[in-house]
Order: sequence, then C-alpha cells, then structure tokens
Amino acid sequence: MLRAEKRTEFTQLYQQFAQEFLSTADGQRLLAAYDRTRKAGQENYQTLQTKVQHNKTNNDKFADEFSDAVLLKLLPYADSVANRWKQVWIHPTAAIPTNIKRWYEAAGHTNPDEWPTIAQAIWRFVDRCITDPSQLAAAVEAFTAEPSSKGFQAGMLSPILNALHPEEFALVHNRARNVLNYFSSANHSLLLSAYPTTNIALHTLLAELEPLLSQPSSAPPADLFDLFCTWLITERAFSFRQTHFWLLEIDDDPWQWFEWQEGNFVAMGWDELGDLSGLKRRDFDLRRDSLLAQYAGQKSRWTKTATNCVWRFARQLHEGDRILVYRRERSGNRRLLGVGTITAPYFYVAGAPASHRYPVEWQDLT
Repeated sequence: MLRAEKRTEFTQLYQQFAQEFLSTADGQRLLAAYDRTRKAGQENYQTLQTKVQHNKTNNDKFADEFSDAVLLKLLPYADSVANRWKQVWIHPTAAIPTNIKRWYEAAGHTNPDEWPTIAQAIWRFVDRCITDPSQLAAAVEAFTAEPSSKGFQAGMLSPILNALHPEEFALVHNRARNVLNYFSSANHSLLLSAYPTTNIALHTLLAELEPLLSQPSSAPPADLFDLFCTWLITERAFSFRQTHFWLLEIDDDPWQWFEWQEGNFVAMGWDELGDLSGLKRRDFDLRRDSLLAQYAGQKSRWTKTATNCVWRFARQLHEGDRILVYRRERSGNRRLLGVGTITAPYFYVAGAPASHRYPVEWQDLT
C-alpha cells in the first residue's frame, strides 16, 4: 500500500514516536489502556447479552433500561470525572465527550423519542457482526437504512466491534483515518457505510507495517499504530495538508452559542436552500435565484452575496480546518467565544434552524 517515500516517512516518524513518547510513563499508561478498554467492552457486551437472554416480558421498563445500558456501555466515552462517575465505557478514542442524548438532539441527529429504537439498532448491529463477522457489510447496510441512525459513524461503532473481535474489526476514527489516508494516498471516509472498505484497508496497512510496529514493544501492532496516530496528531501536531482558518460570527442569541457547544457543531441559516450535499453549482444557482425572486422585497437578508456564503460554507470548509467563533459587541470589537476543529463533512438537518452544519470538536471555550 505504501510508496517508498511514504514508507520512509512513516518509519522515521514511528521511530521518533518510539523514542520520545512510547517509552515514557504517559506512553506506557496510554498503551495499557487499550487492553483494559477491550476487557471492559467484552464484559459490557456479555452483561447485555445475559439481560436479553433472561428477559421474557420486553416491557417498557426493560426497554428503557436496556436502551440506556446500550448507549452507556457499548459506545466510547472520553475519560473525564463526570463520565467515570456515570460508569460509562471509557475509550482511548474519546468519541463522546459528554451526554450523547443532549449532544445528538442539539445537533439535530435525533429526537428524544427515538433513543429506544436507536439502541435496539445498535445492539442488532453489534450482535450480528460479532456472531458472524462476514455479515459486516450486510449489518452496516441494515443499520444505515434505519431513519434514526443518522450521526452514528465508524468512529462511534467500530470501537466496540474492535474490543470484541480485534482480529476482524479495525479501530477506525478520525485520527486513524487521517493517518491511513495520508500514508496510503487514499481517501477513506468515516461514514459507517464505508467502514467495510476502510476496515480492509487498515488491516492491510497494519499487516504491511507489522515488522516495524512489533518493535520495541510486544503490544499488539494495532494498539501501537493507534497510539502512534494519537501522538502524531495531538503531540507532534502533524499537518496532513494546509490548515485553513475560518471566522464565524454568531448573533446575540445566547441559546445559539449554547447549542453549538452542546451539539458540537457550527451552523449557517438560509434553510430554505435545502440540503447542498452533492449539489452541482448550476443547480444551486437555479435554486438560489428562484428563492431570491420569491423573497424579493420581503426579506432583506436574501441577497446573492449572502446566499453565496452558504455555498462557500458547504463546499470550502473541510475536515481539519479550524473554526473561530466570535460575537461582535456593541463597541464594535470582536469577542472570541470558542476555537474548534471540523471533524466530519457538511450535513443538513431538515426542519432545524440554521440547518447547514459541520461537526466540530471544541478545543477552547474560554
């Protein structure tokens, strides 16, 4: 998979990782967390399996308790005091920083009454994959066909598959995907629908790198690779491409900024333009011109300049770009509210205010 120059670059970076980080107390602590995390995930799965086998009534109380257990015990949470207190499944990928229900509801991924359905879909997906790993593609297709499955991508569901069957299922999240794409000159997606293909690609890369990854530790090569990905991005601040910085101005409504923080997203209005995913520019122009004619003289914000900003928002921002959110004060000064990084492609939430959105990981909210 690797061209000669990429193999040389990876080797040099991995040797730096081994010398400067892996041998440290922090490196060893983080490496040990992988095995501990897998064992906890296996225990959680077995506990839920026992609950399902012994439940005979399937009443509302059991459904609610089972739903909460799936969300808390099979999905990967960040290691924080609050999450440890809630006894959730702590995972090195830290996909979920806080309450997933508040996060996904604020982002527009789901509605409060859909959680039991989502939890059942997650359970069926995981159980089917673990029972028969050859069913991965079919299980992915069935899960993504669920209307309420929006927002659950490979970074959210591959950790539990990896914990239960690491030989079959690779740990795919944003850091690992970026490293895979950079060194193999590919363009794998974090979408769950792409996971079967990305899973094969990552296993292929790991097999090719195994002689290097087996040194200087006896830990599983996949664990060393994943920890290397974390070091490369968080410690070494490796740049896979030129990072762009975007200023986004927010209005005076405090709830808008609260929702952006709670839902880990940034958004833009002009919702009437509809979903811009995959839309060609000429089709956007036709849609825009029709709306401009419709709102002529009624809404001053409907101008060609303003609506073209939505096109730029949907097309020119990319994963890895940095977002700086500010509010303009009465004095005219800009007050910086938060700094984050885009973690996934543009998405559209029909019926939600400011429906054009990007997922964001907030680095600084002070």
